[in-house]
Amino acid sequence: MVDVLVGVLFMGLLRDGLTLLGVTTFWQNVASGLALVAAIAIAAATHVVRGKMRAREAHRLDDAAPPAEAHPAGGDCPRPGPGYGVGSVANSYGGTAGRAR
Repeated sequence: MVDVLVGVLFMGLLRDGLTLLGVTTFWQNVASGLALVAAIAIAAATHVVRGKMRAREAHRLDDAAPPAEAHPAGGDCPRPGPGYGVGSVANSYGGTAGRAR
């Protein structure tokens, strides 16, 4: 929201400044178009750089994470804790299905 307001303010100031300088309407439109293209290029470049930074950070965190403990039955899925499996929904609502008695 703030970015839109800053953009509108900038375009208005650009148009007013060019009018005060006596620049013709054609060149005012050219300048406005160039400013718009420049803003889009900057936004796209920022998006790409942020994406690369996020990927680099995720890769760094993956490398720093300790190795996961292997599943006892094989595979790489972690062993579920208590309350999972048969009757877990009933258990969460106070039922007795799936509980040891």
